[in-house]
Amino acid sequence: MKPINFCRIKRVAAICLICLLSSVMPGCIQDDLSVCGLRVMLRYAERNATQDVNRFASDVKQVSLFIFDAETDLFLSEQSATVDQMIDNCMLSLNVFPGDYHFVAWGNVAEDYEFEPFIKGQTTLDEAIITLKAQNNMVDEYPDDLYFGSKTYTVLPDLQANQQIVIDLVNNTKRIHVIATGLYDENSILEEDPQNPTFRAEISSRNGRYTFDNNPDPTGGQYTYIPRERFEVITEGGDEEGALLSDFVVLRETSIKEATNSSLRIYHRGNTRAGGEGEEEFYSVSLTDLLLIVASLEETTIENKDEFTLNIFINKTNGSVTIRVNEWTPVPVPGGEFGNGILGY
Repeated sequence: MKPINFCRIKRVAAICLICLLSSVMPGCIQDDLSVCGLRVMLRYAERNATQDVNRFASDVKQVSLFIFDAETDLFLSEQSATVDQMIDNCMLSLNVFPGDYHFVAWGNVAEDYEFEPFIKGQTTLDEAIITLKAQNNMVDEYPDDLYFGSKTYTVLPDLQANQQIVIDLVNNTKRIHVIATGLYDENSILEEDPQNPTFRAEISSRNGRYTFDNNPDPTGGQYTYIPRERFEVITEGGDEEGALLSDFVVLRETSIKEATNSSLRIYHRGNTRAGGEGEEEFYSVSLTDLLLIVASLEETTIENKDEFTLNIFINKTNGSVTIRVNEWTPVPVPGGEFGNGILGY
């Protein structure tokens, strides 16, 4: 098969591994199953065929491909390469014996993620772990988009066959935009520093550690995501409102709440009710519950949504809260609560 010289990607992509065995390669003997050189092409294919834009090299800096024995689940080998090192920015080459294999691919690991140590012939697929790098589990910078895909495939000892694997890659990172209003009165709007807001938001989740079937491993503990945020005056319902705008990049949620148990919290900074300077929790809500509700309304799953916008309207007079997610309004607020006496701010 003639190599294809383009690689295309959108939010959900495909990685095609095309294995070409040469019948004249020295030492490649079908009877004794000697190792054969295989040519592997990594191709991200658009699901939206109307957009013909090559984004592979800009979106994916590096790919790590792991091979496990499909019968024993034992780790056999791993190959990593940057896109600049790949043939046509999308092809790798490797050597394997004919047999049954489980292939696992991760994209963009190098900067912000790390694998726990692998031992050839000892580490099993169930023991393989990838972790988000974060000191004290505090994520204060946007992590790179992390891509995952896997496929079980049988490499045949047929030297004349062009063998092909297609692995769907999913983006493990999500973007969450939070717009919180009702926090400020008219006087505080005039006094607020846009780059150092009196209020701040954070997301906490047990989603910084993943197994090689792309499920969160809760033994990694709770991770805290710090957003890029600012204060702005916006128009809401014809009135000017002070708003806290917080933009997050977090790892994926799942449809199983207990897996990540994510929450969104808003804190007040400055004078505390106990006296002195500091910060206190102002409001908290289950982020997982909110996203599950919206995914159900949109007849999809959390895993299939890459971006969420949360508009939080807080009435400090009566303590009511309305949350609109992705233009669905109103969304019932599941278990949201204010800090003890915190409405005095």
